[in-house]
Amino acid sequence: MKEIILAYQGEMTLKGLNRSKFEARLAKSIRYRLEDLGKFKVTQAQSTVFIEPLEDDLDMDEAFRRISKIFGIVKMSRAACCSKDFDEICATAEAYLGETLRGIRTFETSMRNTLDLAGVVMLHKMTHLPVVVDPSHACGHAWMVPQLAKAAVAAGADGLMIEVHNDPAKAKCDGAQSLTPDQFDELMGFIRKEVEFFGKKMN
Repeated sequence: MKEIILAYQGEMTLKGLNRSKFEARLAKSIRYRLEDLGKFKVTQAQSTVFIEPLEDDLDMDEAFRRISKIFGIVKMSRAACCSKDFDEICATAEAYLGETLRGIRTFETSMRNTLDLAGVVMLHKMTHLPVVVDPSHACGHAWMVPQLAKAAVAAGADGLMIEVHNDPAKAKCDGAQSLTPDQFDELMGFIRKEVEFFGKKMN
């Protein structure tokens, strides 16, 4: 499954006789921002820019971050490529949607991502797959993790993925979003009661 990035252009900057020039400049800016990450194919159609990696193992998170800072881009999302075959579309959708929900990228700068709790409810409507929420990566702040975890369970999440470290301040990676073992135990004590309240069992 190949992941691509969809970037949506701001109509206010692309109206008038110079529209094609603005679109070409925007595509050029995207290529320039990504050139040191690897090879990407950048195409446009109906105010949407399609950014497709042409090599394996490219850093799509970094590509997403860089594109989000380009003037003229008003919204972004991720998507998966597949053929027009109906069975393949269904299989790709299940594989893509079945991954951990780690939040969505927005232009909010105070958090690492934005936890999309509405996505938990929608995924249960769209697929039979279990939905696992990662509140740690969704916000990037340890102090926010407990409340987001509780909210995710209330929204119907089937599982949680939470980062824990015995000394977050000395962690080589993601220490700012990691709970201590004591904090994790305290949170699980609450989650266990919350899960039982909703008539479920905690494994």
